[in-house]
Amino acid sequence: FGIEMPEKIRKDIQETQQGIQEKANKFLKTRNDLTSEPNSKDSTAHEEVGCEPKSFSFPMWSPAPVRHKQPILVFEHKVARERTSKYKTRGKIRVNPVVRQVVEQVQALAYFPKWLPMVCPPRPWETAEKGGYYTCNSKLLRSKHESGQIQRSCVREADLSKLFEGLNAMGRTPWRINTRVLDVVNKLVETRESIADIPEFDDVDVPNPKKTIKKEDFENDQEYKKNLRRCRIEEKRALNENRNRHSLRCNLMLKRDIANRFRDEKSMYFPFNIDFRGRTYPIPPNFNHLGGDLDRALLLFANPKPLGDKGLDWLMVHLSNLCGNDKVPFKERIEFTSDHLPEIRKLVKDPLEHRDFWLGADDPFQALATCYEIMEAIDSGDPTTYLSSLPTHQDGSCNGLQHYAALGRDEFGGSSVNLTPSDRPQDVYSAVLKLVLEKIDKEAEEGSEIA
Repeated sequence: FGIEMPEKIRKDIQETQQGIQEKANKFLKTRNDLTSEPNSKDSTAHEEVGCEPKSFSFPMWSPAPVRHKQPILVFEHKVARERTSKYKTRGKIRVNPVVRQVVEQVQALAYFPKWLPMVCPPRPWETAEKGGYYTCNSKLLRSKHESGQIQRSCVREADLSKLFEGLNAMGRTPWRINTRVLDVVNKLVETRESIADIPEFDDVDVPNPKKTIKKEDFENDQEYKKNLRRCRIEEKRALNENRNRHSLRCNLMLKRDIANRFRDEKSMYFPFNIDFRGRTYPIPPNFNHLGGDLDRALLLFANPKPLGDKGLDWLMVHLSNLCGNDKVPFKERIEFTSDHLPEIRKLVKDPLEHRDFWLGADDPFQALATCYEIMEAIDSGDPTTYLSSLPTHQDGSCNGLQHYAALGRDEFGGSSVNLTPSDRPQDVYSAVLKLVLEKIDKEAEEGSEIA
């Protein structure tokens, strides 16, 4: 690859490959809860395991006779009627709930996606097909559509040296896990508390129309059909809610497992590529610094820098922004954080006991991470020399309009998107809304029926 791979990385790769088989063996050992005797040599099921999708097969399980009398298949086929515009009967294959429950309880079993953060700087981009990961093929341009073939052809023939330079610079930026926030997340998962971005751990009860709605309980068919229809609607809502909760739980556990896996690494890296518009994104999709509140709160820069003269003020501004106070002058944002320092001091000692302040923020986990950083800077004795590793995200004000206003030297448009000095941050959406409402009022006075 043009880069000598460190010995540590070689060992990690070997251990990962060995771990694939170990995870498979651990999965098979969970048959102890169901019994270990295969029912048929020909009855097999497949499961994806490890970093790159690999499959292994195992027989149909024969469960403990105390619990079940019949063997349990890993997968089961279910036929159900679904109502779209008309009722349709569909067949579905799903994991047996008993098997899924056993798998969820096996703490040693961990499934990891193919695209993970790296523990060494990514392979520098040299061509559209060479760069990013060392052991997995990664492409410069992410696209699945037919038009992407044309783009990829153009990318292969173009001079992308400047683009490669930028992608490689971002990929060389080292990160690490914020273990204090991760400890809070782990505690919440252990206690099954659903706060902030932590989803509900239990499903809602799903009503069964066939059991709860009996025709003989109603005076006439009209009442029976009305209540049956209502119960079916409630059933559908409950099923959708449980699907959403399951998806959110899977997403949370995936992020948490990745963070726990990398918590002891001194540095980790994200290889980057681009989409069809030319925007850059980290290749690992499940956990990165462009994700939601939890993702961002769990990540710190690996190489801290001194705060300097105004660094503490910017941390205070950042906390105020996370609490929803991002439309007031910077001075007022700093005052907001200063007024809450007593609460912040309490919560950093026990964030689950003193949770009201950080849970009240728009981005709770990022607010918690910022509270930790602010108090450490203050307690250091000299905040200007405190080595901070917390990212403070700065969002643009409608970047597309900023470019248009700058290119057209549009003073009014530029002031609406904060290109000119102002005492308070401007909101272009509110400005447009004000103009629209004024126009509606004017047309209403002139007798417009639509207005």
